[in-house]
Amino acid sequence: MKKRIASLLAALALCLTLLPMAAFAEDAAPDAWDGTADTSWYVGHESDAVYHITTAEQLAGLAQLVNTAPGTTNFQGKSFVLENDLDLSGHEWISIGTVLGGTDPEYSFCGVFDGNGHVISNLYSHDSDTDNYDEANNLLRNALFGNVYDGEIKNLGIDNAEIWIDPYDNSAPGKGLLVDWMSGSKITNCWTSGSITGGSKMEQSLGGLVGVTFRDCTISGCYSTATITGNYTNSTGYYNDPTYASDALGGIVGAQLDGNLTISDCWFNGTIVVKSVQASAAGIIGFTGDFSTPTNNSTTISNCLVTTPDMGADSNGNTCWIGYLVDPDTCTVTNNLWPSGGNNYDPSPLEYIDSTVTADSQGSAVSDFTSSDILTSLQQNAANGVQWVAGISHPTFAWDSRNILADYTAVDNAVAAAQKKDASLYANYDAVQTALDAVDRTKSKAQQAEVATMAKAIEDAIAALTYKPADYTAVDAAIAKAGALNRDDYTDFSAVDAAINAVDRSKNITQQADVDAMAKAIETALDALVVKPTATPAPTEAPTPAPAAPAATAQPTAAPTATPAPVVTATPQPPVTIPQTGDSMNVTLLFALTLCSGAALGLAAHKKNRS
Repeated sequence: MKKRIASLLAALALCLTLLPMAAFAEDAAPDAWDGTADTSWYVGHESDAVYHITTAEQLAGLAQLVNTAPGTTNFQGKSFVLENDLDLSGHEWISIGTVLGGTDPEYSFCGVFDGNGHVISNLYSHDSDTDNYDEANNLLRNALFGNVYDGEIKNLGIDNAEIWIDPYDNSAPGKGLLVDWMSGSKITNCWTSGSITGGSKMEQSLGGLVGVTFRDCTISGCYSTATITGNYTNSTGYYNDPTYASDALGGIVGAQLDGNLTISDCWFNGTIVVKSVQASAAGIIGFTGDFSTPTNNSTTISNCLVTTPDMGADSNGNTCWIGYLVDPDTCTVTNNLWPSGGNNYDPSPLEYIDSTVTADSQGSAVSDFTSSDILTSLQQNAANGVQWVAGISHPTFAWDSRNILADYTAVDNAVAAAQKKDASLYANYDAVQTALDAVDRTKSKAQQAEVATMAKAIEDAIAALTYKPADYTAVDAAIAKAGALNRDDYTDFSAVDAAINAVDRSKNITQQADVDAMAKAIETALDALVVKPTATPAPTEAPTPAPAAPAATAQPTAAPTATPAPVVTATPQPPVTIPQTGDSMNVTLLFALTLCSGAALGLAAHKKNRS
C-alpha cells in the first residue's frame, strides 16, 4: 500500500512540474482571430485612461468602436497597450478608422497605441471601394489603422500583411500596411513586412508603412521589408488625361500631400514593383507635393538607409533612392545611404532643380552596409531615442531582434568540440558532419531558439559517437595458422589454446594495441610449440611356422636267403636349398632337414660297419 501511495505522489509531482511549461507554450502562440469583435473591455470602462488589448477580438472591437461612433470614440487622450502577439488569421480586416476621417478627428483613431514590442501577423484586406460600395460598411481603408489623427503608434510590428486593392477601386489615394492616412501624428519604432498591391482605375499612393501624410507628422526608428506594387493603368479611362495622374510608391511613405513631414533613422529593404502608366518611386518616400499653403510645408529626410537594389521604374525612369522630392526650398535630404552599383538612380531630383544641392550633400552610395564606418556615422547622426546597432546585413535598431544576429556562442562551442574529434576513429561521424553542415549563420535574435536547436544537434551527435571496431586481421591470421596444425604432433598445445581463448572481440580502434598483443600472444605460443620425438619402430617377430611333414624314408627290404649281402649305398638326400630373400622356408626348417639328413647318414654307416 505504501508503495502505491508513493507512486501516486510521484506522478502528481510530475504533473505539477509540467503545468507551467504547458502554460508557457500556450502563451507563446499568438492569439488567433476568429473574425468577431469584442467590445466588452470598453463597456463600463468608458472613463478609463489606459486599455490593455490581449486578444485579436478586442483589437477588432477597437476598430468597431472607432468606426461606428464618429467623434465620440476616437479615444483622444487615451492609451492602449498590446499585451500579446496577435494573429489576424487571414480574416478580412476592417481598418481602425475609415476614409470619412481623412483630415479630421471624425472616424479617426486619436489616441496612443503602444505595441509593447509585440507583433500583429497575417493582416489581410482585399475589400475596397467599388461601384457596389455600401457606405454603411465603411470598408474604405486597408491598413491596420485607416486614419490616425493627432495620435501616436509605437513599438509595433506588422508581419506578413497582404493588402490588395480592387482594380476598380474609386477610393482616394493613400494605402499603407500600418496606416493609410496619417495627420498630425507620430510613428516610432515600428516595422512592417508583407505586400501591398494598388488598383488600376485610380492612382494610389502606396507606402510600406504609411500611405499618405498630412499636417505635421514624424516617423522615426522604423523600417519596412514589404513588396509594394504600383498597378495604376487607367484601364477604365477614369482620367481624361492619364498623364496627369501618377502612382506614388515609397518604401516608408507613399506620399506627403500637405504639411510638414520628418522622416529620420528609417530603413527600407523591400521591393518596389512598377506596373503603372507612370509612377514616382523611392526607397523612403514616393512623392512630396503641395496642395495648400507652400510656406507651411517642409520635408526632411535624414540618416536613413535604402539597402535594397530591387526597385523598378516606369517608362520615364521616375525612381530615386531616397525620395521623389521636387522643391529644394522646402525639402532637405542629408546623411542618407543607398546601394552603389546596379541601378543608376539619383538620391532625389533636387540636384537637377537647384545647383546648390548635390548627390554628396544628400548622402552617399555604399558597397558594404556592414562596415563599421557606416554604423559609426548613423550613431553620430541619430535622432534622440534612436540607437543603431550592427545588424545581420546592415545596421538596424537595438530593439529589432529580427535583424540582429543571434547569439551563436553555444553553436561555436559545439563546433569546437566536434573539431577536436578525430573523424577517422568513429563509425558514425557522418551524423556530426551533417549537424555541422546544417548550421545557418544568418539567424536573428528572434530565431534564437533555432540556433539553440543547431547547437543541441551537434552536441547530441557528438554524444552518440561510437568508435570503429579494432582491426582483428592479424588475430584472425594467427588463429587460422593454429587451426592448420595437427595438435597431436606437439607435446603441449595448451598455450596456443589459452592464447586463442583469451581473444576479446569487443575492442575498438583506440584499443588496437591490445588486439595486436592478442595476435602476438598466439604467434608466440605457436613459435613455442615442441614437436613430439619420432619413435624407432620395434622389429617385427616372425610368426612360428606350422611343423613340416617329415620327409618320407625308404623302408629296408628283407634280404633274400643265400643271397650275397648287397653293397650298401647312401640314400640320395634332397638338395639343400638356401633361403632367398622373400623365400617362404625359414632357417628352422632348414636346420631340421639338415639334422634328419645327418641322422640318416649315420645310421647307414653304422649298419655297414656291423656288416
